[in-house]
Amino acid sequence: MCDPTTIAMAAFAITAASTYMQYEEGKSGAKRQEQAIQDGLAKDRAATSRLYEQINESAQDEQAQRHTEMLIDRARIRAVSAESGLAGSTFDRIEAENDNNASTDMATIEKNRSRSVVNASSQSQARSTQASIQLAGIRHPSALGAGLQIAGAGVNAYSSYKNPPRRAA
Repeated sequence: MCDPTTIAMAAFAITAASTYMQYEEGKSGAKRQEQAIQDGLAKDRAATSRLYEQINESAQDEQAQRHTEMLIDRARIRAVSAESGLAGSTFDRIEAENDNNASTDMATIEKNRSRSVVNASSQSQARSTQASIQLAGIRHPSALGAGLQIAGAGVNAYSSYKNPPRRAA
């Protein structure tokens, strides 16, 4: 039969090794969770950046198309004016109306672009806040807690060594 001291020391060694492994596994798991959240956040930021580019490119394309339409309309107005002999304040009013309509459309396109950017920014900020909440919720193992658990096992082993169990007579 084994000596009680040997059994106490073996129990202490097993408890210490087990506690250390749990601590290391917990620390490693927390790091993996943090890295996964940070990677997701980086991908989200890259996607948001691409979305901003797409929004801006789309608005520029719409503005260029509307500007081209305005130039075509202006040319038509001038052609009709030349054919009909229209001139003076009536011609100026028609041309000014064409320019005003184009300006209004350009402002609308810019307003829509701006709203889309603000919306994308708000969504990105919400996802960033969610990631921060997830990061704050990660449970990190405590080195102090692991040390206290090992110390407790040491005290138990010492207690078993000093006060071995008594055998029934």
